[in-house]
Order: sequence, then structure tokens, then C-alpha cells
Amino acid sequence: MKKTILTLTSFLLGASFAGSAFAGSGMSPDDHAPVSIMGDHTHKKGEFMLSYRYMNMGMEGIRSGSSESNLSEALTQYMAVPTEMTTQMQMVGAMYGLTDSVTLTLMGTYYDKEMTITNRAGNTFERNTEGFGDTKIGAVSKIYSSDTSTKRARNVDTLYLNTILSLPTGEFDVQDNGNSVGYPMRLGTGTFDPTLGLTYVGKRRGYSFGAQVMGTFRLYDNDDDFRQGNLYEANLWTQARLNDAFSASFLLRGFRQDRVSGADPAVNSAMSFVFDPVAQEREGIDIGTGINFTVPSGPLKGQRLAVEATTPVYERINGYGLERDYRLTAGWQYAF
Repeated sequence: MKKTILTLTSFLLGASFAGSAFAGSGMSPDDHAPVSIMGDHTHKKGEFMLSYRYMNMGMEGIRSGSSESNLSEALTQYMAVPTEMTTQMQMVGAMYGLTDSVTLTLMGTYYDKEMTITNRAGNTFERNTEGFGDTKIGAVSKIYSSDTSTKRARNVDTLYLNTILSLPTGEFDVQDNGNSVGYPMRLGTGTFDPTLGLTYVGKRRGYSFGAQVMGTFRLYDNDDDFRQGNLYEANLWTQARLNDAFSASFLLRGFRQDRVSGADPAVNSAMSFVFDPVAQEREGIDIGTGINFTVPSGPLKGQRLAVEATTPVYERINGYGLERDYRLTAGWQYAF
């Protein structure tokens, strides 16, 4: 899979140098952040933007703390151990400019999760969950903006406040053929979860850059007497404008996922690390590259296509857990 991602990214990077045929006045291909970043811009009053993102995340191999482990070692502590997990997400979003400084946001998600598990007897079986996740509503508010652009230079600096509320529309006690699944396989949290963040974006002639910090907080237990852990994330990125149609991006992401508080009474934490509330605590650092394509003028003006591939460079788990392998994100955006 990593070879596929690298090949796709290299192909798009090479194709971008042929994109001068789209030259013309219009939106810049680096006006928006890399496709995995949300909440990085506002829209003018009355303007809409629709978006679709597809994300594929793979996990394979076992880690203990910050070191690689193996199946045999993990089975000395747990009766059954996952060896691989794939998560596919389809995200449909909308943005609406309430004012020139405040944009309302809506995001719905559909999940398809598959996990391969091996037990002490050597038997291997699959678990699958599929369905809608939690729905997110929120606002992006422009709280500072400075534009000192000239004919020779583009100098724009903007700071945004991100406020989001996650609504519990996804199943948090989902089962697979009557079998309870681990915490990573759940489709929702079962709680109303606020997210607060700040996003800075700087734009210069030929390139742009940004930084974002976000915190998602689980404030109370759901109906099964547990709550998912708080999630903290920080992103740094830069984009180089290759021509009027293409830009290339580089991303550095760090995150921390807290342990599950409480425990689902329907599962036994000694059975597997996916049932262990403590083992859900992890932190990591990822790097990523991407390509963004926009139509700067003509009847398709406002359309944007983007792809981004990320891979972990550091990860620590509080106990045993699956290693993250890759994340591939592709998306379409249309402002009108």
C-alpha cells in the first residue's frame, strides 16, 4: 500500500508541471489547506461550499509502548489479538457564509471498519462494523486578518477560531453478528463532544503555510458507563504553488488520544487490547505529502481536487496496540 501511495503522489507531482494549460486568473491552488485539514478558511456572506472526502487508514503489526512487538508476545497477555485493521471513511460536508467573518459548517461521516483477529488456539476471524458516525456542526470565525499585499507580493495573515459540536448519531454499542467489538471499532461516542481550536494561515506569493491546534473533549459517560478519551491534535503545513492549477503540500501532524474513562460492561478488558480502556491511550507524529488541483477560471471555476498520503514516524501506545501504517485522503470541494 505504501508503494501505491508513493506512486500516486509521484504521478500527480509530475502531472502538475503539465498543468500550465489551465493558467489564468482566479482562485489560487494553495488557497485552502491540505485536504485532511478542515476549518482553515471562511466564506463570504451567502457563499456555499460542498465537499466530499474519502479516507483510507491501515493498521498492521503490533506495538508495545514505543517499540515493535509481535503476535506471540501479545498473546501471553490477551486471549485474542488483532493483527490488522482497515478503516474507510466517507465524509460529506457543507459550509455557509453567515457573514464575511463567520462560516457555519456541517459534516457527516460513514464508516466501514474491518479487523482481523487471531486467538491463542491459532484461529483467525474477522470483525466488521459499518454505518453512519457522529455528525459535526460548528463554525469557523475569522478573529484576525492582515492583508498588506502589493503588486509584487502577497502578504495575508489570518487567524480563525474553530468551534464544533459532535452529535451522537453513530452507534457506540454496535455489534457484529451479536458479538461485541472493541473501542476502535465503534461508530460513535454516545456523547455530545465539543471541539475547540485555533487555525493560523499565512499566504505569500508562490507559497502558503499554516498551523492548527484542536482539542476534542468527552465531558461525561454515555449510556454504557464509559467515555472515549479526549483527543488533542496539532498540524503544521506548507504548500508550494507550482502553477495556476497545482500546488504541492507538506504536512507534519502530532496527536494524543487519552485512555477510555470507565469501561463498557459488555466487554472483558482481559480478552483483547481493543477491549482494554487503558490501551486506547496513544500518541504519535505523522508526516504527509499531497497535491491540490483547482480550476482557476472558466465554467468549472471553484472546483478543487486533492490527495494526501501520510505515514507515522513516531508512535507510543499505553500497552499493546495495532501499529498505524498509512492514511490516504482524497477529496473534492466546490465553492459557489
